[in-house]
Amino acid sequence: MKKRKWHKITAALATVAVILSSPGITDLVKGSSTEFVDMVPISEETIPASENEENISRATEDFSDTTEDFSDTTEDFFETTEEPEENFGSETAAEEGSENNEAGSVDCIEDFSCEDTSDTENVSPEPVSAVTVLQKADETENTELAQGEAHKAKITSSVPAGQEAAKVRLYLTDAQNENPVTDLKITLSSGESTQEIIKDPVQLPEALNQNEPLTVTPVTEYQLDEDGDYVFDEDGNYQISAYYLEYEVPSGGSTAFEASFVYTTDAEEYDFQAKLRARMFRETEGTGEEISLNEEESRLTLIWNSQAEQETEDDALVEVEELAAEDVGESRPLKAGDWLFLDVQKTNSWNLDDAQVSINYGVSNTSNWNKKPMTKGNDGKFQILLTKEIVGTNNSFKFTLDNANGGNNTIWMPSGNDLSFTQNNGSNLYIATDDWNGEWGREWYDPLNAHTFFTGKTMYFENNTEEPLNAVNAVFYEKDAEGNLQQVGQPVEMTAIQMTAIQNGFSVTIPAAACSYVQFTDASGKILLGDTYSNFYSQGAGEENVESFLFAVGSMDCYKYAGTAEASTWGVLGERTVYYDATLSKMSYARSSGNDGKGIPCDSNSKVYYYATKENGKDPVYGEMTPVKDSDLWSVSLSGVYTKIRFAGYAVENETISKNGAGTKLENIPENLKNPCYFGDDSDDVIYEGGNRGGYWGEKGSLRDAESGKSSTVVDIGTSTFTRNNNTLYVDSTFYDYYTDYELNGNNRDTYTPGDQQSGSQRNYVTFRQFDQALSEYYRSNNVSIPIYTGHFQPDYSGWGNPFSNIADTLNLYGYDRSNQNGFMSTNNSTLNADGKGTYYDSAAQGLVSDRLNSGNLMEKGGTAQEPHFDESFLTGTNSKNTVLGKVYHNVSFPFTKQKLDINGNKCNDNNTPNVDYWYFDSADTTLAMRKDSASGEYYLQDTGKQDWSKNVNSSSSDQNTHGFFPFNETAKACSAGNYNYGFGTKLEFKFRLTDDGKVTASDGKTEFPIQFTFSGDDDVWVYVDGNLALDVGGAHGKVTGKIDFSGNSTQKSATVSKTKVSQGSRVEGTDIHSTFELSGSNTDEHTLTMFYMERGMWESNMKVTFNFPDENQLQVEKQVDTTDVNELFKGLFEGTDLFNFTIKNLATHYGAKATASTGFVTKQYDIADYGSAESGKLENPTGAVYTSSAKSGAYAIDENGTFVLQDKETITFRDQFRRGSYIYLKEEVDPNLFDTTWTMFENGQLVTSMGTGGTVTNGSVSDFNKMEKRLSVNDGRTEVYKDGKDTEGQTIDNAYKGKKPSEDTFVFRSYAEPDDTTTLTKLKAVFYNKVKTGSLTIRKEAAYPTDQLNGTYKFKLTFTNVGGAGLETAPIEVPEISLNANESYTIRGIPIGTSFTIEEITPTDGSTLNSILLNEVPQEAGTTVLHGDINATKPEAVAVFKNTKKPKVKTSIQILKIKAGTSGENQVELPGADFKLEKLTADETITVKTVTTDKLGLAKFENLEDGTYQITETKAPDGYNLLKSPIKVEINRSDNSIKVDGRTDVFDKISDNTIEIKVANQAKFQLPATGSWSRLILGFTGAIIAGTAVIMYLLLQKRRKEGKTS
Repeated sequence: MKKRKWHKITAALATVAVILSSPGITDLVKGSSTEFVDMVPISEETIPASENEENISRATEDFSDTTEDFSDTTEDFFETTEEPEENFGSETAAEEGSENNEAGSVDCIEDFSCEDTSDTENVSPEPVSAVTVLQKADETENTELAQGEAHKAKITSSVPAGQEAAKVRLYLTDAQNENPVTDLKITLSSGESTQEIIKDPVQLPEALNQNEPLTVTPVTEYQLDEDGDYVFDEDGNYQISAYYLEYEVPSGGSTAFEASFVYTTDAEEYDFQAKLRARMFRETEGTGEEISLNEEESRLTLIWNSQAEQETEDDALVEVEELAAEDVGESRPLKAGDWLFLDVQKTNSWNLDDAQVSINYGVSNTSNWNKKPMTKGNDGKFQILLTKEIVGTNNSFKFTLDNANGGNNTIWMPSGNDLSFTQNNGSNLYIATDDWNGEWGREWYDPLNAHTFFTGKTMYFENNTEEPLNAVNAVFYEKDAEGNLQQVGQPVEMTAIQMTAIQNGFSVTIPAAACSYVQFTDASGKILLGDTYSNFYSQGAGEENVESFLFAVGSMDCYKYAGTAEASTWGVLGERTVYYDATLSKMSYARSSGNDGKGIPCDSNSKVYYYATKENGKDPVYGEMTPVKDSDLWSVSLSGVYTKIRFAGYAVENETISKNGAGTKLENIPENLKNPCYFGDDSDDVIYEGGNRGGYWGEKGSLRDAESGKSSTVVDIGTSTFTRNNNTLYVDSTFYDYYTDYELNGNNRDTYTPGDQQSGSQRNYVTFRQFDQALSEYYRSNNVSIPIYTGHFQPDYSGWGNPFSNIADTLNLYGYDRSNQNGFMSTNNSTLNADGKGTYYDSAAQGLVSDRLNSGNLMEKGGTAQEPHFDESFLTGTNSKNTVLGKVYHNVSFPFTKQKLDINGNKCNDNNTPNVDYWYFDSADTTLAMRKDSASGEYYLQDTGKQDWSKNVNSSSSDQNTHGFFPFNETAKACSAGNYNYGFGTKLEFKFRLTDDGKVTASDGKTEFPIQFTFSGDDDVWVYVDGNLALDVGGAHGKVTGKIDFSGNSTQKSATVSKTKVSQGSRVEGTDIHSTFELSGSNTDEHTLTMFYMERGMWESNMKVTFNFPDENQLQVEKQVDTTDVNELFKGLFEGTDLFNFTIKNLATHYGAKATASTGFVTKQYDIADYGSAESGKLENPTGAVYTSSAKSGAYAIDENGTFVLQDKETITFRDQFRRGSYIYLKEEVDPNLFDTTWTMFENGQLVTSMGTGGTVTNGSVSDFNKMEKRLSVNDGRTEVYKDGKDTEGQTIDNAYKGKKPSEDTFVFRSYAEPDDTTTLTKLKAVFYNKVKTGSLTIRKEAAYPTDQLNGTYKFKLTFTNVGGAGLETAPIEVPEISLNANESYTIRGIPIGTSFTIEEITPTDGSTLNSILLNEVPQEAGTTVLHGDINATKPEAVAVFKNTKKPKVKTSIQILKIKAGTSGENQVELPGADFKLEKLTADETITVKTVTTDKLGLAKFENLEDGTYQITETKAPDGYNLLKSPIKVEINRSDNSIKVDGRTDVFDKISDNTIEIKVANQAKFQLPATGSWSRLILGFTGAIIAGTAVIMYLLLQKRRKEGKTS
């Protein structure tokens, strides 16, 4: 304690002694309290720029301590009748005086007379004092408001005439932590003026003396430390000590104004309380005397609580209770919040147990009345809580018995005139006199006073403590006539609730006997749980040990026990929030359905309602749901005992089936969802068929996927065995299926009831409304110039019925303008062109999309956004509806068969007519169905022959007598447009090469045919070649034909479209419209054709595709890297890196030598190079073999070593580079420590699952490639059969190969399905899979010794290099800083084998030091501070343990004493001038620490050395002396009590002053008989580690002889 403080306490004790020795003095001080005066305020505008600025008042620690000590002393000595006034929150600093720096000053107690020798302010009572009064202006004192609502206070102040002026300060503090509150919105008003307080003073024009302006200034005081410096918070801002509003009241003056305080927060749950306190001060010069104010009048509490967000049923009941206590008299009308009762005891029909009674309300003499059901209470009376909706603008009502005469009739009461809410005889009870009439009661009926109103209701108890309660008893009480509590019946053991969502709940039924109090105890009845009593009729306010509240089912029916009465409260059991997702259900189908077509909610201005019940269907609760900001979600909080709920667009209060999907059925709330959300279906087809709306449960915010959520099947895809056929080309394709509204509900169109298809309707026209809305938002957000939609959009043309304009407002599609719809219709309907002219059924609309692909993706017209119909991410959830809008099918095998066509493209079966083989598909001839292969799971299109379900129909479902392309239609009803799976897209892509002149020779060997690609059909088709738009057949249209002509040597090629119309993207209109495009590269280079096809206009769907690109035999090699187990830190390093080396060899088994290959439309086998193997008869490197890559442009050749390199996901293709029947040796050269390598083989894109037989090969032991071989080279086990002689062209077949399979692993380049086939191209692909092997690294922090108490946070820097042992990274990979506590570990997994790591501990802040490091339990060299290691195959799970100690880290010194050999004691000769170098030896390097020179005493010293291994080398000997021949090695490990010098281990016990002294004796040069010899003496010394002072010396001799002997 500081000296000043002792002085003050001494003075205080002396004062106490004087007081005690004064007669009767105790009576004077009884009831008094001590309060310390305020700081001088520092306004926000006058924060000093310099810390030396004067006149800054501050409270100091010494004074605060002194006042506390003094206060304690006075409390010990005096008994007082009231508690001292406690400090008011963060005003403590403001209430304390400045430190008294003058000697001999005495702190004075209030009401005592003593000389004031300091600057300390005194708190003085005022006989006729000035006053400030705070009053709530809105009658909400201590009432909880919702955030954003305003507490209003009326603030008045006055100073009597003759007294000095006073300043008023209005302090704001947090009631919980007493910190200053600065973030409330404060508004002051006086008269007509209202001004918000921000930081500048404001003037209230009429607030002073009723007609003069009053200036109110906001003041912020900042905390100072004891040196007068500002204190900063953790964010670097000034720390605030007080915040208040200040104004001055003149002598004889008065002020009055109103203040409004608003608290805002984004939190869903909150409870904030602010204290408002007024204080007044005199402004006498040199003092700041405070005026005493009445505590009750000068303080207000402002409360904001999330529970006040909406008025609940119990609030209304409280109001009923309060109003019932009033003298209501004859004039009290019925209003919202009142209970209305109907007494039916005197009736016959109404008094039955199953009677269903409602209130019907509205405006007299109108027909638009509404009704709500009433419930029957325990008193036998029907009751309903009147709401604003019921009373509101309505003035009349009646009661109805809704199920009179067994449900066949309705009885109205009264039968005559309507009842009135205002003409009610001052009563809320209507008493029926018979089945048809009644009369008002004579008084206000309050069923609560009988204390049986809640009989039979369920009350709950919830244990929210960590201590389990196996049983809970409920004890009910009622007051007797004298007002004493009497127990009602025996204690009732509550029933444990068996629900997953409620783990600690109990229930009890409220007894039939009158009772209004309840108490909870444990099973023994001896331990009280929470409050002593709870009055659940809200009639116990003010009673001691009683919690008073009004019981309400579903909102105030559970005692939530939290360990103490203060912490426990009443609420609901197991409260949870249930959500409704209206994303799809909100859309209106008005003018489509024959009814209003409303959804849930009914429209943008409507609400969503709920109706919930318990498992047994009882105690229903219902009401409005709360909209969730910026979403289509609605929420309601329910007790966990409510397990069923339904949702509606109207005020639902029962389970009655809704009309046309306006409500859902009563659904079970799943217990396994954290935030259960019901995803309401869209309106198709419930809006047409009627009944409840469907939906499914999922997590709030999850991707909407009804097919998954309902476990349904939207599209039936058959499963069968995929059998490949000869003369069939299978092209890989991708299909995009778009879901109609009906399918978005998880439904299958096979089950759809399409209504009247003959007349046509919006129901059958616009079936993709949700999909189109999502497209619209995508187009709008990307500012797309030409939006493309799916469905039939009927134009306003020629009086056609059901135009889209009738319902366009319900969709609000981007790009549609009813006043100018021509452009929209030209793109999305086949009838009109962009000028509004018709009809153009079979005309393409060109220019709708970009003329360039972007990374293979179709782009919208501007090229800035991907066309969403072909965007998988958009279709599968990344859209404005967060909904799966369709399904994408990858790698679908699309079959093209060989067909001979003549020069005009017609089928040709006449051998006399020149023809060419085309790859051919025509939906008019072939019905394809989407199937899944039962073996591989891959999708393919199965030729099913002509099927009726693929017939084209018109909008009335009339058969058009042609077959179309409907791959998803296999199970649909034939010729029923309402059941067809319209709306899908297809993307086909394949590689091709052209001949030099772009032509092929026909069957006659003379006629040349152009190489062509043709399409005929509908709707949109866009064909790109090398990423450039080559053929544009866009638009929703009938059958249109397009052709690409690749003939000619030039790279400019042409295309023709049969018919076009003026569109949004092109003004070109006519027939046979020609265009040109450029190839990338020459004719013979590899090119890519990409075709996009869409069926989006409905009704007919036609597709015919033909092409005659030259055939090629292909061998592909593909690399796939499996990084499943690799940490995200390293995954990307395996992409785009040429990491995988391969070796390839070839042995041609047929035909003679050929140096280089020559190709044409069909490449002859003998024209393919043999690479020297035809003559050698062995495997040879295929030097010069050409291949292309999927990852790189251009062509490449195999080098002389027969090697090539791949990267992940790269595929290389050899085209006609190897003869059919050749042996191929293919091996990957890869690090087996880093990768597990497997391979498999594909043919024509399909996994080889069987080995065909024939006369060309002999199969071995390999039967299929279902199981990938775990080896680095491919071996199929087949042997090519040796053949000799000549072929049909006279070419010699045999060569050096004689039928023996090479000893190396090889595969035969020949078809596996049909090995003898020579007409179909051979297309094999070997896929190598490399799974990255990984390990882990664990960093652990431990104490070095059991006595070490490590309590800090220890941080590490972790860096990875040489990833995978291959240096894949471009820069070291640094992991974010790692923090550990003692005995904690951090593990990073998925580190590729071979990766090196470096771990460095950042200097701890808790005073500990790094003692040692262990890697895989192996201690590292002493002194190691940075750990280097790697993840290796031998020990893939590395563990690094860093041990810290709080023992002082001892550092060691080494002192060299240089003497002349042969001298000692008094004759010892010290040698100056010798230089010694000290080096530290580490595992990686040798570091020079320091070089020293011996002084005149022969001494040199290396100081403060950490643990580690060192060597000392003499670099310069004294003049005339020999140099040491070898260094001296010193190993220091003080943490393990070990020091070695030249291997000696007994040095530690000889340490003195933490110094090792080594005496080095050197021989003088030319000294005989011995020269060059030396000796080392290690001198022990006493010090900090070993007790004792004696110097122990020992001689450590080592012979370093050139000649002679050691002295």
